[in-house]
Amino acid sequence: MYCVRVPDQGLSLPITPGTDLLTVLRSAGLPINAACGGHGTCGKCRVRVLAGDAGPVSDAERRLLSDRDLADGVRLACFARPEGEVDVCLFDAQEKGHPILTDGFVPEFVFDPVLRRDPVVLDPASLASPLSLDERLAGTTSLKEVPLAVLQRLPFEGTRFSVLTHDGEFLTAEPEGEEGVFAAAVDIGTTTVVVSLIDMGTGRELGSASEVNPQKEHGQDVLTRITWVQEAGMEAVRQMQREIVLKLEELLLSLCGEHAVLPRRVFQLSVGANATMTHLLLGVDPRSIGLSPYAPQFRSRRYERASDLGFTRIHPDARVLCLPQISSFVGGDIVAGIVTADLTEAEDNVLFIDIGTNGEMVLSKGGELFAASCAAGPALEGMNISCGMRAQEGAVEEAVLKDGRLSLTAIGGRSPIGLCGSGILAVVRELLAAGLITKRGNVVRPEEAPPELRHLIGESGGKRSLVLQEGDPPLSLTQKDVRQIQLAKGAILSGALCLIEAAGLTPDAVDRVLIAGQFGKHLAPESLVGAGLLPAAFGDRIHYIGNSSRTGAYLSLVSRERYRRMMQGIRVARYIELSVLPGYERTFAEALLFHLGPGRRARHENLSM
Repeated sequence: MYCVRVPDQGLSLPITPGTDLLTVLRSAGLPINAACGGHGTCGKCRVRVLAGDAGPVSDAERRLLSDRDLADGVRLACFARPEGEVDVCLFDAQEKGHPILTDGFVPEFVFDPVLRRDPVVLDPASLASPLSLDERLAGTTSLKEVPLAVLQRLPFEGTRFSVLTHDGEFLTAEPEGEEGVFAAAVDIGTTTVVVSLIDMGTGRELGSASEVNPQKEHGQDVLTRITWVQEAGMEAVRQMQREIVLKLEELLLSLCGEHAVLPRRVFQLSVGANATMTHLLLGVDPRSIGLSPYAPQFRSRRYERASDLGFTRIHPDARVLCLPQISSFVGGDIVAGIVTADLTEAEDNVLFIDIGTNGEMVLSKGGELFAASCAAGPALEGMNISCGMRAQEGAVEEAVLKDGRLSLTAIGGRSPIGLCGSGILAVVRELLAAGLITKRGNVVRPEEAPPELRHLIGESGGKRSLVLQEGDPPLSLTQKDVRQIQLAKGAILSGALCLIEAAGLTPDAVDRVLIAGQFGKHLAPESLVGAGLLPAAFGDRIHYIGNSSRTGAYLSLVSRERYRRMMQGIRVARYIELSVLPGYERTFAEALLFHLGPGRRARHENLSM
């Protein structure tokens, strides 16, 4: 047995010969970015070997690391298998400065809380009528029986109580005079988690807290996490459930402390999440989602005791509400978006899109809903891109090519260190307009480029590339990167076109295009059109509505009407499976092509409805 030392952490970790560094570092709880879950495809789990022998460099590492990286002692932890004592240094894997989207457009609504507390006055027991407490309480509330856990906390001599209900359904009872009632609106994304604390007496949001989803250590997309479950079984499900429950409770406790709220006064968490995240929160095996015919274990709303899921710090009778799902890849987060955007009530034609690893979209044709999902891949989240990164400080979010010079703008005003999804599309938009990328996605030869732009044509791995920034760090867009972007573009564009056609419409007939989610926060709408993800006809119809999943979760608490619309979401939406549509392959192939004509400029503004 050898020893792996991490000097900056003051750690010395035992390692069995043949074990990879990623396994050892993760087992010690060290943060390390392994977007692919350790399958050797993302190239993100970088460590620097300070001393010792980390084993031979594999061919896969040589493909994912530059010669300069290897010369500097950089290795991929998932491939490195030490053959003796070794000292390593971890790169900053905490994604500092990662701005997580917590807000967004909130439609008008009448405050009519789904979670209510109402006073109940009971007649005292008497010799003439010696009814038990549960009989008197059940009679008053129309309950068949009072749950034992509730009886255990009620005083025998009381006559004045408060009864808490969820949409008329009994939740708990308590002596009158207890402090306020609170709930949490929760968005569980594949990448991030957002929790908002809500005063159910007023409907006011007291505050929000957010962090990166801890499950990302097992893979940054849902299919990678499902693959881990396929390999490790239900223990992987239980571990990811524990991780997300602990993170939610940690964020909630922080909010309660900040706003002087007792955690035991939190009675409900309302959760918007995709199908895989919902399954993992509930501890349900998600493997069916990754296998044909891709059927989830459940689609309806789930209303479960929080304590059964592992919550220990909030009210003992608290519940977790998981919003219903339309399909395995159009989940409760999209159902929340449907109601946030008023799609069921729309009189015009509205296309709602949440762009990520999966592109989920819903088209409202005058209130008639059509839903679809497409596998966009991780390129638009900065994965599988040579200089790609998450949307955090230093990530390029905008680009302008003018007078032969490419100017890059990074999040936080920092010097650019990589490209996030919005930056990738902005760069592609500018290079397409300049003619440096062809219709078929090829980087042009230097002699084919205008003289003032030839310095932007370079070479990487024996193939042409596009030089975005010289210096430290150098940034480029390789031919392979462009292909990854093409695949994402083809998936989203073909999905939108097929969904529109399935509804009997044309792109010109779409009146509004609503972009939701983290991706859109840093995305100029003209990039969606200029890079070809959406038809040029959408140019001036694009609006940004923010975190509609969190907003929908909030509405499910404070508006009985909106809550009931969400519960109907799976019944009123027609799901379109793109892969079985006649002619889809042809549409996808055409959507892969870049259109080089200038796109119409779009407004980047918050939605006003």
